[in-house]
Amino acid sequence: MNGDHPLFSHLERRDAPTPAAATAVPPASISTPKSTPTPTLRKADLTMTVSEACDLVETIIEVAAPDIIHVKGEISNWKIARSGHAYFTLRDEQSALDAVMWKRDLAGVATGAQDGMAVVASGRMRFYKPRGQLNFQVMALALAGKGELELRYRQLCQKLLAEGLFDAGLKRRISRIPTRIGLITSNVGDAVYDVVTTARRRFPPLDIILVPVRVQGPGSADEIIGAIELLNRSEKMLGRLDAILLVRGGGSLEDLWAFNDEQLARAIRASRIPIATGIGHEPDQTIADLVADMCGPTPTGIAERVVADIAEVHLAIETVCGRIAEKIQQRFDLQHRKLDGYEMVLDRDIRQRLAVCYRQIELRGQQISSIEPARLMAQRRFAVQVLKQKMIDAMRHRMEQFRPVLQRRQAALLESTPKLHASRMSSEVQSIRKALSIGIINHLRRYRDRCDNVQQRLDESHPDRVLERGFSMTTRSDGTLVRSAGGITPGERLITRVADGAIASVVQDRTVAK
Repeated sequence: MNGDHPLFSHLERRDAPTPAAATAVPPASISTPKSTPTPTLRKADLTMTVSEACDLVETIIEVAAPDIIHVKGEISNWKIARSGHAYFTLRDEQSALDAVMWKRDLAGVATGAQDGMAVVASGRMRFYKPRGQLNFQVMALALAGKGELELRYRQLCQKLLAEGLFDAGLKRRISRIPTRIGLITSNVGDAVYDVVTTARRRFPPLDIILVPVRVQGPGSADEIIGAIELLNRSEKMLGRLDAILLVRGGGSLEDLWAFNDEQLARAIRASRIPIATGIGHEPDQTIADLVADMCGPTPTGIAERVVADIAEVHLAIETVCGRIAEKIQQRFDLQHRKLDGYEMVLDRDIRQRLAVCYRQIELRGQQISSIEPARLMAQRRFAVQVLKQKMIDAMRHRMEQFRPVLQRRQAALLESTPKLHASRMSSEVQSIRKALSIGIINHLRRYRDRCDNVQQRLDESHPDRVLERGFSMTTRSDGTLVRSAGGITPGERLITRVADGAIASVVQDRTVAK
Protein backbone atom coordinates (compact mmCIF):
# COMPACT_ATOMS: atom_id res chain seq x y z
CA MET A 1 0.00 0.00 0.00
CA ASN A 2 1.35 3.46 -0.89
CA GLY A 3 0.41 6.94 0.09
CA ASP A 4 -2.11 7.48 -2.75
CA HIS A 5 -4.59 4.93 -1.33
CA PRO A 6 -8.11 6.47 -0.88
CA LEU A 7 -7.93 5.77 2.87
CA PHE A 8 -5.11 8.29 3.20
CA SER A 9 -6.55 10.96 0.92
CA HIS A 10 -7.77 13.00 3.91
CA LEU A 11 -4.21 13.42 5.13
CA GLU A 12 -3.55 15.68 2.15
CA ARG A 13 -6.07 18.11 3.63
CA ARG A 14 -4.17 18.39 6.91
CA ASP A 15 -1.57 21.10 7.31
CA ALA A 16 1.76 19.52 6.39
CA PRO A 17 4.33 19.86 9.17
CA THR A 18 7.04 22.33 8.50
CA PRO A 19 10.67 21.19 8.45
CA ALA A 20 11.29 23.15 11.65
CA ALA A 21 8.79 20.94 13.52
CA ALA A 22 10.55 17.71 12.54
CA THR A 23 11.77 15.51 15.34
CA ALA A 24 15.36 14.48 15.46
CA VAL A 25 16.17 11.14 13.89
CA PRO A 26 18.91 9.08 15.55
CA PRO A 27 22.00 8.99 13.38
CA ALA A 28 22.70 5.78 11.58
CA SER A 29 25.89 3.86 12.01
CA ILE A 30 28.86 5.75 10.62
CA SER A 31 30.78 3.96 7.91
CA THR A 32 34.28 4.80 6.77
CA PRO A 33 34.28 6.34 3.32
CA LYS A 34 36.20 4.51 0.67
CA SER A 35 39.61 5.86 -0.20
CA THR A 36 39.70 8.02 -3.31
CA PRO A 37 42.97 8.92 -5.07
CA THR A 38 43.76 12.59 -4.86
CA PRO A 39 43.69 14.13 -8.35
CA THR A 40 46.97 15.41 -9.68
CA LEU A 41 46.87 19.09 -10.70
CA ARG A 42 49.03 20.69 -13.34
CA LYS A 43 51.06 23.45 -11.77
CA ALA A 44 51.89 25.22 -14.99
CA ASP A 45 48.60 27.03 -15.56
CA LEU A 46 46.36 25.36 -12.97
CA THR A 47 44.26 24.06 -15.86
CA MET A 48 42.56 20.68 -15.36
CA THR A 49 40.40 18.39 -17.43
CA VAL A 50 36.69 17.86 -16.82
CA SER A 51 37.43 14.50 -15.24
CA GLU A 52 40.00 16.06 -12.92
CA ALA A 53 37.52 18.77 -11.97
CA CYS A 54 34.85 16.17 -11.23
CA ASP A 55 37.36 14.14 -9.16
CA LEU A 56 38.17 17.29 -7.20
CA VAL A 57 34.47 17.97 -6.51
CA GLU A 58 33.89 14.35 -5.50
CA THR A 59 36.87 14.45 -3.12
CA ILE A 60 35.68 17.69 -1.55
CA ILE A 61 32.19 16.26 -1.00
CA GLU A 62 33.48 13.03 0.52
CA VAL A 63 35.85 14.90 2.81
CA ALA A 64 33.21 17.44 3.87
CA ALA A 65 30.37 14.91 4.39
CA PRO A 66 31.91 11.45 4.78
CA ASP A 67 29.17 10.03 7.02
CA ILE A 68 25.43 9.67 6.95
CA ILE A 69 23.62 12.99 7.28
CA HIS A 70 19.98 13.76 8.05
CA VAL A 71 18.17 16.34 5.94
CA LYS A 72 14.79 17.87 6.82
CA GLY A 73 12.64 18.99 3.94
CA GLU A 74 9.49 18.63 1.92
CA ILE A 75 9.17 16.06 -0.85
CA SER A 76 8.34 17.26 -4.35
CA ASN A 77 8.42 15.68 -7.82
CA TRP A 78 8.22 12.20 -6.29
CA LYS A 79 8.55 9.60 -9.04
CA ILE A 80 9.29 5.88 -9.09
CA ALA A 81 10.99 4.78 -12.31
CA ARG A 82 10.47 1.45 -14.06
CA SER A 83 13.68 0.24 -12.48
CA GLY A 84 12.05 0.59 -9.05
CA HIS A 85 14.28 3.49 -7.92
CA ALA A 86 12.66 6.64 -6.54
CA TYR A 87 13.75 10.09 -7.76
CA PHE A 88 12.55 13.24 -5.97
CA THR A 89 13.55 16.66 -4.68
CA LEU A 90 13.91 17.80 -1.06
CA ARG A 91 12.94 21.46 -0.62
CA ASP A 92 12.73 24.06 2.06
CA GLU A 93 11.85 27.75 1.83
CA GLN A 94 15.18 28.69 0.22
CA SER A 95 16.81 25.67 -1.47
CA ALA A 96 16.23 22.39 -3.29
CA LEU A 97 18.28 19.17 -3.32
CA ASP A 98 17.98 16.37 -5.88
CA ALA A 99 17.67 12.99 -4.18
CA VAL A 100 17.50 9.36 -5.20
CA MET A 101 16.45 6.29 -3.25
CA TRP A 102 17.48 2.90 -4.58
CA LYS A 103 14.93 0.11 -4.92
CA ARG A 104 16.51 -1.96 -2.11
CA ASP A 105 16.13 0.95 0.35
CA LEU A 106 12.68 1.94 -0.91
CA ALA A 107 11.28 -1.50 -0.06
CA GLY A 108 11.73 -0.81 3.67
CA VAL A 109 9.85 2.51 3.66
CA ALA A 110 6.34 2.24 5.13
CA THR A 111 5.48 5.95 5.13
CA GLY A 112 3.88 5.99 1.69
CA ALA A 113 5.94 8.97 0.53
CA GLN A 114 4.24 11.55 -1.66
CA ASP A 115 4.54 15.18 -2.75
CA GLY A 116 4.14 17.73 0.04
CA MET A 117 5.12 15.38 2.85
CA ALA A 118 7.55 16.75 5.45
CA VAL A 119 10.25 14.15 6.14
CA VAL A 120 13.70 13.61 7.58
CA ALA A 121 15.84 11.84 4.96
CA SER A 122 18.96 9.92 6.03
CA GLY A 123 21.72 9.19 3.52
CA ARG A 124 25.01 10.29 1.95
CA MET A 125 25.91 13.06 -0.47
CA ARG A 126 27.29 11.67 -3.72
CA PHE A 127 28.61 13.25 -6.91
CA TYR A 128 27.77 11.48 -10.17
CA LYS A 129 30.77 12.20 -12.40
CA PRO A 130 29.40 11.03 -15.80
CA ARG A 131 26.81 13.80 -15.60
CA GLY A 132 28.52 16.15 -13.20
CA GLN A 133 25.44 15.97 -10.96
CA LEU A 134 25.22 16.12 -7.17
CA ASN A 135 22.73 13.65 -5.64
CA PHE A 136 21.62 12.90 -2.13
CA GLN A 137 21.42 9.10 -1.89
CA VAL A 138 18.65 8.49 0.65
CA MET A 139 18.69 5.25 2.62
CA ALA A 140 15.82 5.94 5.06
CA LEU A 141 12.80 8.25 5.33
CA ALA A 142 10.93 9.25 8.48
CA LEU A 143 7.98 11.60 8.89
CA ALA A 144 8.71 14.85 10.61
CA GLY A 145 6.78 16.24 13.61
CA LYS A 146 3.22 14.85 13.90
CA GLY A 147 3.96 12.68 10.92
CA GLU A 148 4.82 9.94 13.42
CA LEU A 149 1.18 9.76 14.43
CA GLU A 150 0.19 9.77 10.77
CA LEU A 151 2.63 6.94 10.17
CA ARG A 152 1.07 4.92 12.96
CA TYR A 153 -2.33 5.77 11.52
CA ARG A 154 -1.29 4.57 8.07
CA GLN A 155 0.27 1.38 9.38
CA LEU A 156 -2.88 0.52 11.35
CA CYS A 157 -4.98 1.29 8.26
CA GLN A 158 -2.82 -1.11 6.27
CA LYS A 159 -3.23 -3.82 8.87
CA LEU A 160 -7.01 -3.49 9.23
CA LEU A 161 -7.49 -3.13 5.49
CA ALA A 162 -5.57 -6.36 4.93
CA GLU A 163 -7.80 -8.09 7.49
CA GLY A 164 -10.93 -6.87 5.70
CA LEU A 165 -12.36 -4.69 8.49
CA PHE A 166 -13.01 -1.86 6.02
CA ASP A 167 -14.93 -4.04 3.52
CA ALA A 168 -18.24 -2.49 2.49
CA GLY A 169 -19.87 -5.93 2.56
CA LEU A 170 -19.43 -6.09 6.36
CA LYS A 171 -21.24 -2.83 7.02
CA ARG A 172 -24.70 -3.33 8.48
CA ARG A 173 -27.79 -1.47 7.34
CA ILE A 174 -29.28 1.02 9.80
CA SER A 175 -33.06 1.29 9.99
CA ARG A 176 -34.44 4.16 7.91
CA ILE A 177 -36.71 5.22 10.78
CA PRO A 178 -34.90 4.47 14.07
CA THR A 179 -37.01 4.88 17.21
CA ARG A 180 -34.37 4.06 19.88
CA ILE A 181 -30.66 4.86 19.63
CA GLY A 182 -27.69 4.78 21.96
CA LEU A 183 -25.41 7.83 22.19
CA ILE A 184 -21.78 7.45 23.28
CA THR A 185 -19.95 10.75 23.86
CA SER A 186 -18.87 13.15 26.55
CA ASN A 187 -21.70 14.47 28.69
CA VAL A 188 -20.20 17.95 28.46
CA GLY A 189 -19.50 20.01 25.40
CA ASP A 190 -21.34 20.94 22.23
CA ALA A 191 -21.39 17.47 20.63
CA VAL A 192 -23.99 15.93 22.96
CA TYR A 193 -26.16 19.07 22.82
CA ASP A 194 -25.99 19.28 19.01
CA VAL A 195 -26.84 15.59 18.53
CA VAL A 196 -29.73 15.54 21.01
CA THR A 197 -31.32 18.79 19.78
CA THR A 198 -30.91 17.81 16.13
CA ALA A 199 -32.34 14.32 16.70
CA ARG A 200 -35.30 15.54 18.75
CA ARG A 201 -36.03 18.30 16.24
CA ARG A 202 -36.04 15.85 13.34
CA PHE A 203 -37.93 13.03 15.09
CA PRO A 204 -39.56 14.03 18.43
CA PRO A 205 -40.68 10.46 19.41
CA LEU A 206 -37.05 9.25 19.31
CA ASP A 207 -35.68 7.65 22.52
CA ILE A 208 -31.99 8.44 23.20
CA ILE A 209 -29.93 6.46 25.73
CA LEU A 210 -26.79 8.43 26.64
CA VAL A 211 -23.67 6.61 27.86
CA PRO A 212 -21.17 9.33 28.93
CA VAL A 213 -17.48 8.58 28.34
CA ARG A 214 -14.21 10.44 28.04
CA VAL A 215 -13.38 11.12 24.40
CA GLN A 216 -9.81 12.33 24.87
CA GLY A 217 -6.76 11.34 26.85
CA PRO A 218 -5.34 8.09 28.25
CA GLY A 219 -7.93 5.39 28.87
CA SER A 220 -10.64 7.10 26.81
CA ALA A 221 -10.56 4.37 24.14
CA ASP A 222 -11.15 1.72 26.81
CA GLU A 223 -14.15 3.67 28.14
CA ILE A 224 -15.64 3.88 24.64
CA ILE A 225 -15.13 0.13 24.15
CA GLY A 226 -16.80 -0.53 27.51
CA ALA A 227 -19.76 1.66 26.53
CA ILE A 228 -20.23 -0.25 23.25
CA GLU A 229 -20.12 -3.58 25.06
CA LEU A 230 -22.52 -2.27 27.75
CA LEU A 231 -25.15 -1.29 25.19
CA ASN A 232 -24.82 -4.66 23.46
CA ARG A 233 -25.12 -6.57 26.75
CA SER A 234 -28.02 -4.47 28.06
CA GLU A 235 -30.16 -4.63 24.93
CA LYS A 236 -32.74 -6.90 26.65
CA MET A 237 -32.98 -4.59 29.63
CA LEU A 238 -32.92 -1.28 27.74
CA GLY A 239 -34.93 -2.48 24.78
CA ARG A 240 -33.94 -2.97 21.18
CA LEU A 241 -31.62 -0.28 19.82
CA ASP A 242 -31.70 0.58 16.13
CA ALA A 243 -28.22 2.15 16.15
CA ILE A 244 -25.39 3.49 18.30
CA LEU A 245 -24.04 7.01 17.64
CA LEU A 246 -20.38 7.52 18.56
CA VAL A 247 -19.63 11.26 18.31
CA ARG A 248 -17.07 13.84 19.35
CA GLY A 249 -16.40 17.48 18.52
CA GLY A 250 -13.44 18.70 16.51
CA GLY A 251 -9.82 18.72 17.60
CA SER A 252 -6.26 18.07 16.56
CA LEU A 253 -4.91 14.70 15.47
CA GLU A 254 -3.65 14.14 19.01
CA ASP A 255 -7.07 15.00 20.48
CA LEU A 256 -8.81 12.51 18.17
CA TRP A 257 -6.21 9.77 18.67
CA ALA A 258 -8.47 7.68 20.94
CA PHE A 259 -10.65 6.97 17.90
CA ASN A 260 -7.65 5.51 16.04
CA ASP A 261 -7.28 2.71 18.61
CA GLU A 262 -7.07 -0.80 17.14
CA GLN A 263 -9.14 -2.43 19.89
CA LEU A 264 -11.85 0.19 19.46
CA ALA A 265 -11.98 -0.59 15.73
CA ARG A 266 -12.43 -4.29 16.49
CA ALA A 267 -15.11 -3.54 19.11
CA ILE A 268 -17.06 -1.50 16.55
CA ARG A 269 -16.90 -4.34 14.05
CA ALA A 270 -17.90 -6.93 16.72
CA SER A 271 -20.95 -4.93 17.89
CA ARG A 272 -24.30 -6.56 17.14
CA ILE A 273 -25.90 -3.11 16.98
CA PRO A 274 -24.99 -0.98 13.92
CA ILE A 275 -22.67 1.91 14.83
CA ALA A 276 -22.59 5.34 13.16
CA THR A 277 -19.78 7.82 13.87
CA GLY A 278 -19.56 11.60 13.71
CA ILE A 279 -16.06 12.49 14.92
CA GLY A 280 -14.39 15.88 14.55
CA HIS A 281 -14.98 18.20 11.65
CA GLU A 282 -15.45 17.39 7.98
CA PRO A 283 -11.69 17.05 7.09
CA ASP A 284 -11.10 14.61 9.99
CA GLN A 285 -11.28 10.89 9.39
CA THR A 286 -10.40 8.30 12.01
CA ILE A 287 -10.08 4.53 12.05
CA ALA A 288 -13.44 4.40 13.83
CA ASP A 289 -15.04 6.24 10.86
CA LEU A 290 -13.59 3.71 8.43
CA VAL A 291 -14.79 0.68 10.41
CA ALA A 292 -18.23 2.07 11.36
CA ASP A 293 -21.36 1.07 9.46
CA MET A 294 -22.04 4.75 8.69
CA CYS A 295 -20.05 7.93 9.27
CA GLY A 296 -20.78 11.63 9.04
CA PRO A 297 -18.66 14.77 8.75
CA THR A 298 -19.68 16.13 12.18
CA PRO A 299 -21.82 15.03 15.15
CA THR A 300 -24.71 17.08 13.79
CA GLY A 301 -24.15 15.66 10.31
CA ILE A 302 -24.35 12.02 11.45
CA ALA A 303 -27.47 12.81 13.53
CA GLU A 304 -29.12 14.20 10.40
CA ARG A 305 -28.09 11.11 8.41
CA VAL A 306 -29.27 8.53 10.95
CA VAL A 307 -32.39 10.17 12.40
CA ALA A 308 -35.27 10.43 9.95
CA ASP A 309 -37.08 13.73 9.44
CA ILE A 310 -40.63 13.29 10.75
CA ALA A 311 -42.01 15.34 7.85
CA GLU A 312 -40.29 12.98 5.42
CA VAL A 313 -41.64 10.02 7.42
CA HIS A 314 -45.18 11.37 7.11
CA LEU A 315 -44.65 11.90 3.39
CA ALA A 316 -43.26 8.36 3.03
CA ILE A 317 -46.28 6.94 4.91
CA GLU A 318 -48.64 8.85 2.65
CA THR A 319 -46.73 7.58 -0.36
CA VAL A 320 -46.92 3.99 0.89
CA CYS A 321 -50.64 4.33 1.60
CA GLY A 322 -51.14 5.69 -1.88
CA ARG A 323 -49.23 2.76 -3.34
CA ILE A 324 -51.30 0.31 -1.27
CA ALA A 325 -54.52 1.91 -2.49
CA GLU A 326 -53.20 1.76 -6.03
CA LYS A 327 -52.32 -1.92 -5.58
CA ILE A 328 -55.82 -2.63 -4.21
CA GLN A 329 -57.38 -0.84 -7.18
CA GLN A 330 -55.13 -2.80 -9.54
CA ARG A 331 -56.16 -6.07 -7.86
CA PHE A 332 -59.82 -5.03 -8.07
CA ASP A 333 -59.47 -4.17 -11.77
CA LEU A 334 -57.69 -7.48 -12.37
CA GLN A 335 -60.46 -9.46 -10.64
CA HIS A 336 -63.08 -7.49 -12.56
CA ARG A 337 -61.33 -8.27 -15.84
CA LYS A 338 -61.15 -11.93 -14.84
CA LEU A 339 -64.89 -11.97 -14.09
CA ASP A 340 -65.58 -10.31 -17.43
CA GLY A 341 -63.42 -12.96 -19.05
CA TYR A 342 -65.29 -15.75 -17.26
CA GLU A 343 -68.60 -14.23 -18.36
CA MET A 344 -67.43 -14.05 -21.97
CA VAL A 345 -66.20 -17.64 -21.88
CA LEU A 346 -69.45 -18.81 -20.29
CA ASP A 347 -71.53 -16.92 -22.85
CA ARG A 348 -69.42 -18.37 -25.67
CA ASP A 349 -69.82 -21.92 -24.31
CA ILE A 350 -73.58 -21.48 -23.98
CA ARG A 351 -73.83 -20.17 -27.52
CA GLN A 352 -71.76 -23.06 -28.81
CA ARG A 353 -73.89 -25.62 -26.96
CA LEU A 354 -77.09 -23.93 -28.14
CA ALA A 355 -75.77 -23.98 -31.71
CA VAL A 356 -75.18 -27.73 -31.40
CA CYS A 357 -78.69 -28.13 -29.98
CA TYR A 358 -80.11 -26.07 -32.84
CA ARG A 359 -78.42 -28.31 -35.37
CA GLN A 360 -79.73 -31.41 -33.61
CA ILE A 361 -83.24 -29.95 -33.43
CA GLU A 362 -83.16 -29.09 -37.13
CA LEU A 363 -81.99 -32.61 -37.91
CA ARG A 364 -84.75 -34.14 -35.80
CA GLY A 365 -87.26 -31.74 -37.38
CA GLN A 366 -86.23 -32.92 -40.83
CA GLN A 367 -86.68 -36.52 -39.74
CA ILE A 368 -90.10 -35.75 -38.23
CA SER A 369 -91.23 -33.90 -41.35
CA SER A 370 -90.51 -36.95 -43.46
CA ILE A 371 -92.62 -39.36 -41.36
CA GLU A 372 -95.06 -37.28 -39.23
CA PRO A 373 -97.87 -34.87 -40.05
CA ALA A 374 -97.10 -31.17 -40.06
CA ARG A 375 -99.10 -30.64 -36.88
CA LEU A 376 -96.89 -32.97 -34.83
CA MET A 377 -93.77 -31.31 -36.21
CA ALA A 378 -95.14 -27.86 -35.29
CA GLN A 379 -95.90 -29.05 -31.78
CA ARG A 380 -92.43 -30.43 -31.32
CA ARG A 381 -90.90 -27.26 -32.69
CA PHE A 382 -92.98 -25.17 -30.35
CA ALA A 383 -91.92 -27.37 -27.43
CA VAL A 384 -88.28 -26.96 -28.40
CA GLN A 385 -88.68 -23.21 -28.60
CA VAL A 386 -90.29 -23.20 -25.17
CA LEU A 387 -87.42 -25.25 -23.76
CA LYS A 388 -84.93 -22.94 -25.40
CA GLN A 389 -86.60 -19.86 -23.94
CA LYS A 390 -86.79 -21.48 -20.51
CA MET A 391 -83.11 -22.35 -20.69
CA ILE A 392 -82.17 -18.79 -21.67
CA ASP A 393 -84.42 -17.36 -18.96
CA ALA A 394 -82.96 -19.73 -16.39
CA MET A 395 -79.41 -18.75 -17.33
CA ARG A 396 -80.26 -15.05 -17.17
CA HIS A 397 -82.01 -15.51 -13.85
CA ARG A 398 -79.01 -17.44 -12.56
CA MET A 399 -76.62 -14.68 -13.66
CA GLU A 400 -78.86 -12.00 -12.10
CA GLN A 401 -78.83 -13.95 -8.83
CA PHE A 402 -75.04 -13.95 -8.72
CA ARG A 403 -74.63 -10.33 -9.86
CA PRO A 404 -75.38 -8.87 -6.35
CA VAL A 405 -72.95 -11.37 -4.89
CA LEU A 406 -70.25 -10.18 -7.25
CA GLN A 407 -71.05 -6.55 -6.44
CA ARG A 408 -70.80 -7.23 -2.70
CA ARG A 409 -67.48 -8.99 -3.21
CA GLN A 410 -66.34 -6.08 -5.29
CA ALA A 411 -67.15 -3.63 -2.47
CA ALA A 412 -65.55 -5.86 0.16
CA LEU A 413 -62.32 -5.97 -1.83
CA LEU A 414 -61.66 -2.32 -1.02
CA GLU A 415 -62.01 -2.99 2.71
CA SER A 416 -59.70 -5.97 3.01
CA THR A 417 -56.08 -6.72 2.28
CA PRO A 418 -55.31 -7.53 -1.34
CA LYS A 419 -53.86 -10.96 -0.69
CA LEU A 420 -56.65 -12.24 1.62
CA HIS A 421 -59.45 -10.80 -0.47
CA ALA A 422 -57.90 -12.05 -3.69
CA SER A 423 -57.86 -15.55 -2.19
CA ARG A 424 -61.49 -15.28 -1.06
CA MET A 425 -62.59 -13.79 -4.36
CA SER A 426 -60.82 -16.59 -6.24
CA SER A 427 -62.65 -19.18 -4.10
CA GLU A 428 -66.01 -17.49 -4.63
CA VAL A 429 -65.40 -17.20 -8.36
CA GLN A 430 -64.59 -20.88 -8.47
CA SER A 431 -67.79 -21.67 -6.53
CA ILE A 432 -69.86 -19.47 -8.84
CA ARG A 433 -68.25 -20.98 -11.87
CA LYS A 434 -68.86 -24.46 -10.51
CA ALA A 435 -72.52 -23.62 -9.71
CA LEU A 436 -73.03 -22.16 -13.19
CA SER A 437 -71.38 -25.18 -14.77
CA ILE A 438 -73.60 -27.53 -12.73
CA GLY A 439 -76.71 -25.51 -13.69
CA ILE A 440 -75.78 -25.63 -17.37
CA ILE A 441 -75.03 -29.33 -17.22
CA ASN A 442 -78.37 -30.05 -15.46
CA HIS A 443 -80.31 -28.02 -18.03
CA LEU A 444 -78.49 -29.73 -20.89
CA ARG A 445 -79.08 -33.14 -19.26
CA ARG A 446 -82.85 -32.47 -19.00
CA TYR A 447 -82.91 -31.23 -22.58
CA ARG A 448 -80.99 -34.29 -23.72
CA ASP A 449 -83.54 -36.55 -21.92
CA ARG A 450 -86.38 -34.79 -23.71
CA CYS A 451 -84.61 -35.15 -27.03
CA ASP A 452 -84.08 -38.85 -26.30
CA ASN A 453 -87.84 -39.17 -25.54
CA VAL A 454 -88.70 -37.50 -28.83
CA GLN A 455 -86.22 -39.77 -30.61
CA GLN A 456 -87.86 -42.82 -29.02
CA ARG A 457 -91.33 -41.70 -30.13
CA LEU A 458 -90.02 -41.03 -33.63
CA ASP A 459 -88.50 -44.47 -33.73
CA GLU A 460 -91.82 -46.01 -32.61
CA SER A 461 -93.68 -44.22 -35.42
CA HIS A 462 -91.28 -45.45 -38.10
CA PRO A 463 -92.97 -47.41 -40.97
CA ASP A 464 -91.00 -50.54 -40.13
CA ARG A 465 -92.45 -50.57 -36.65
CA VAL A 466 -95.98 -50.12 -38.14
CA LEU A 467 -95.43 -53.15 -40.40
CA GLU A 468 -94.30 -55.18 -37.40
CA ARG A 469 -97.76 -54.55 -35.82
CA GLY A 470 -99.50 -56.34 -38.73
CA PHE A 471 -99.99 -53.59 -41.25
CA SER A 472 -98.78 -53.70 -44.86
CA MET A 473 -97.79 -51.15 -47.50
CA THR A 474 -98.60 -51.56 -51.23
CA THR A 475 -96.69 -49.84 -54.01
CA ARG A 476 -96.74 -49.94 -57.77
CA SER A 477 -93.89 -51.32 -59.80
CA ASP A 478 -92.38 -47.83 -60.06
CA GLY A 479 -92.32 -47.52 -56.25
CA THR A 480 -95.21 -45.04 -55.83
CA LEU A 481 -97.43 -45.68 -52.83
CA VAL A 482 -101.01 -46.94 -53.46
CA ARG A 483 -103.25 -44.67 -51.46
CA SER A 484 -106.65 -45.44 -53.05
CA ALA A 485 -108.31 -48.35 -54.84
CA GLY A 486 -109.67 -45.98 -57.41
CA GLY A 487 -106.25 -45.36 -58.83
CA ILE A 488 -105.58 -49.08 -59.66
CA THR A 489 -106.38 -50.63 -63.02
CA PRO A 490 -106.94 -54.37 -63.62
CA GLY A 491 -103.83 -56.11 -64.81
CA GLU A 492 -101.53 -53.71 -62.99
CA ARG A 493 -98.64 -55.30 -61.09
CA LEU A 494 -98.44 -54.41 -57.37
CA ILE A 495 -95.93 -55.11 -54.62
CA THR A 496 -97.25 -55.52 -51.08
CA ARG A 497 -94.63 -55.04 -48.28
CA VAL A 498 -95.14 -56.78 -44.95
CA ALA A 499 -92.94 -57.03 -41.86
CA ASP A 500 -90.89 -60.00 -43.03
CA GLY A 501 -90.81 -59.43 -46.83
CA ALA A 502 -92.79 -58.40 -49.96
CA ILE A 503 -95.60 -60.02 -52.05
CA ALA A 504 -95.93 -59.39 -55.80
CA SER A 505 -99.45 -59.57 -57.28
CA VAL A 506 -101.45 -58.69 -60.42
CA VAL A 507 -104.76 -56.83 -60.07
CA GLN A 508 -107.67 -58.82 -61.51
CA ASP A 509 -110.48 -56.74 -60.12
CA ARG A 510 -110.95 -53.78 -57.82
CA THR A 511 -113.74 -52.56 -55.58
CA VAL A 512 -114.09 -48.93 -54.66
CA ALA A 513 -115.91 -48.19 -51.40
CA LYS A 514 -118.75 -45.66 -51.63
